[in-house]
Amino acid sequence: MKRFIACLAVLAFSAAFELDTEAEEIAPYTVIKDAGTYEIRVYESAKWVCHDEMRKKPKMYTSFMKLFGYITGENEMGYTINMTAPVTMMEDRVDAVTNRYQMCFYIPAAHQMEPPMPTEPGVYIETRPRLTVATRTFGGWVTKMRGWLVHKKALEADLKAAGEQGVDYSRFYGAGYDSPMKYDNRRNEVWFVVNQ
Repeated sequence: MKRFIACLAVLAFSAAFELDTEAEEIAPYTVIKDAGTYEIRVYESAKWVCHDEMRKKPKMYTSFMKLFGYITGENEMGYTINMTAPVTMMEDRVDAVTNRYQMCFYIPAAHQMEPPMPTEPGVYIETRPRLTVATRTFGGWVTKMRGWLVHKKALEADLKAAGEQGVDYSRFYGAGYDSPMKYDNRRNEVWFVVNQ
């Protein structure tokens, strides 16, 4: 967990850094509640390109490189696909010794209907169902575990104090929007899924 969280800031936006560009498109969502310190959002069903690792400790660089390969032409059509935001990262406990680490890039609208299939083993297209999330947005650089956990814990505290129902606190997503080349007004988020 510690290594996973510490890797989020460094690896999440490496694609934007490698492409030397900011994300050109953000996954669309609708804010259904703005509580000041958090939002409840709805993301309609959409396709994301993802890579999973099943291991005790993550090596998120592996996932990044495979996804970066996909958007730079390692797909059945040989397309170069624009970088998008956010890059999402999630950890799921599988058993006492194994975790599932998933990293995903949102597929741009131009390719949503028919995304080219990945050619790299282990890279797959995920159709996420309609997703409701509680999210906390924060700025700055997150380079240590405590940075993510501070905001995760603050979001959890706010949601519980507000009596929000159906929130799955068993896992969370880290979401990032900016290239490492961006120094000001950075955008990071933590998400909890809300079951409705």
